[in-house]
Amino acid sequence: FKNKPTSVYNGIFAVREGDGYSLYYANEKPKLVPGCENLLSTGLFFADEYAPVVHKGKRITVINRDGDEMYTLAPQKGKEIIFSNSFFTDGMLVVINEDKKYGAFNHDGELTVACKYDDLTPFNGGYAVAMTKDSDKDVKKYQIIDHDGNTVQSIKTCQFLCSLVIDGKCAIKIDDDRYGFVTVDGDVIKCPTKVKGIGDFNGKYFTYFDDDFNEGLMEFNDDGGEMLIKAGKYKSLAPINKSWSKFIARIDDEYRLIDRDDETLIKFEDYKSVSVLSQSAETLLAKEGNYYTVLDDDGEVIDKKLEIEEISYGNVRSVLSDFPKARDAVKTHFPYETYSQDADMASEADQVVATTIDDNAEVEEWTTTDDYNYSYGDSTATVVESVYDYYDVPAEAVEEAVENYYNYPAAE
Repeated sequence: FKNKPTSVYNGIFAVREGDGYSLYYANEKPKLVPGCENLLSTGLFFADEYAPVVHKGKRITVINRDGDEMYTLAPQKGKEIIFSNSFFTDGMLVVINEDKKYGAFNHDGELTVACKYDDLTPFNGGYAVAMTKDSDKDVKKYQIIDHDGNTVQSIKTCQFLCSLVIDGKCAIKIDDDRYGFVTVDGDVIKCPTKVKGIGDFNGKYFTYFDDDFNEGLMEFNDDGGEMLIKAGKYKSLAPINKSWSKFIARIDDEYRLIDRDDETLIKFEDYKSVSVLSQSAETLLAKEGNYYTVLDDDGEVIDKKLEIEEISYGNVRSVLSDFPKARDAVKTHFPYETYSQDADMASEADQVVATTIDDNAEVEEWTTTDDYNYSYGDSTATVVESVYDYYDVPAEAVEEAVENYYNYPAAE
């Protein structure tokens, strides 16, 4: 392929071809999913048999793995659906309507969670966390809801979320100093004060951070967590299997394979870096000079010295409707001027519009990245006035860049 494919989910991946995107079955000789070429934007079959796609000039439609159209995200109470998440989770697809309100559709094409929230996490295990904002008081209120949009539990104290609802509980920052968990039954469980941040959480175990951003491991309990690996020794801990029995641990530039008891199983002295390639397949990816080697969870070589220049997971973001009214709503609610981004981030891969600069920081040309869909939200890096000023960009180049910002998919 000329452009980067995405990762493969449920046997299917996406890739940019020409002016649109195509979905392929990940066979030895990739085969096109019927009717899924020249898509304006596309989601993936991340954890489900359904995915959202958009044909040019059309609303978002939901297809199955055979490419059959299951239903269209039609207007709800006269309001267009302008965005959807790029994948279903727990049989639910989170969407945003033209009033910038979040809701969710189920597999049958029913909007069972009305578009009335200011934010909504993906569903997991039957639940999601919804947020409503009181703009007058600048107060955010969180609540756990079910598939039908019923409020299961109000979260009375929450600075921000640290995880989805997993095994009936989610990790949160409770106040300015404490982290902990809230359950669907309403219990609030505070972690020990030494926990200065919560990383990964699988329902039973969670990684945590100390004041210096070193990472440790705890087992969840009613007291907020039993210490298994004290933070301070490792800069990072990455579970390599679903049971979280083994981890890749990093000390400065050294990587190790350890267990939950902090016993070192292997020191990876011959590799520049080691990362988790697939938690479900329990495989590792190690860099050796200019080559990559695939390892199993015992550190044994599966495939050695792969001549790979670059590895990119290239996953999609949001799926944006191409219905004219929806596009107008996007420009209203997500204008490029509202974003702020440090100029040093101007070359980050997740921005929609980027600059190409030489060593003297002079603008050579304006281009757009190969991001799969229009991205939005405070975390999205976009070209804004601060970047224009930083690089002293000509006004006509700015105008062209802004026009390209809304002219998705981005031109190469």
